[in-house]
Amino acid sequence: MEGASLERGVVFQDYGLFPWMTAGENILLALKQRFPGRTKQELKQTAINMLLEVGLEESVYKMLPKELSGGMKQRCAIAQAFSMDPPILLMDEPFGALDAVTRARLQDLVLKLWAQDNPKKTVFFVTHDVDEAMLLANRIIVLGQSPSSIIYECAIPEDGRPTRETQFENMEMLRMRTKLICQINRDVADHIE
Repeated sequence: MEGASLERGVVFQDYGLFPWMTAGENILLALKQRFPGRTKQELKQTAINMLLEVGLEESVYKMLPKELSGGMKQRCAIAQAFSMDPPILLMDEPFGALDAVTRARLQDLVLKLWAQDNPKKTVFFVTHDVDEAMLLANRIIVLGQSPSSIIYECAIPEDGRPTRETQFENMEMLRMRTKLICQINRDVADHIE
């Protein structure tokens, strides 16, 4: 991958919204680039529909980012990325700065949006949270410290995918979690010494 592309959506950890534009204008900016043949009204309706899809009210469309909570800003960023309908979505620690309840809601939202997607997007999700990775991923790649390299890789079986409620009940998942944490700790210890 080189440079920006309309084939990739990005959700950053710091929301990535232009502060001088309303939530709706931020989403429209991406939509106008992605769908140049659509009318202004069609694009606006797509933006409003995505805001509703991510659990925000239509009134948020006219609000500036400074008027929104952190969770609302991140929902807007997710709405922007999903509204473009890119085949590849890059999510860089998108929930790192959020409280636990908002984080869980947005994790569930991403799972819901991905499940509804047809065809499925490829999502690259960067996180330092092992439990978040196990909940959201079907494949986990652990990168080591400098120089960055793959130190461990595992797959989450589709038929054994954990839910928030069952994540800590499945012994196979608990063993996988322990292995992931051990690999990360080993890599950290190797670089401290």
